[in-house]
Amino acid sequence: MREVWATSSANRKAGMARLVGSLRDKGALREDLSVEKATDICHALNSHDLYLDLVVASGWNLVAFKAWLYETLCRALLSPAAMDAAEANGVASGLSYAAELPAGDRSPHSSRARPSS
Repeated sequence: MREVWATSSANRKAGMARLVGSLRDKGALREDLSVEKATDICHALNSHDLYLDLVVASGWNLVAFKAWLYETLCRALLSPAAMDAAEANGVASGLSYAAELPAGDRSPHSSRARPSS
């Protein structure tokens, strides 16, 4: 069973690496992040343990968790220009959890504080 879990985790991380590589290729990845560090961040934030801790153990609503994860990933990974483009294009408006994003904001945008590295 340990081997299956390790393989699953490695496959998830490889998928995250492809996602992060795509962000880099499109110029959307924060300049201060390497692909490796961004992959680690993405993998950690999308972990089963984080979901279990917040949704199962702490009782977070699934929709609220999805909105928080979206917002957190955007802030952690996207460049300011990509954040601005996401806002301008309303990319979050069609998401099932858009209503749970901060009031008056249905996508990440530049007026909010940027994450520090």
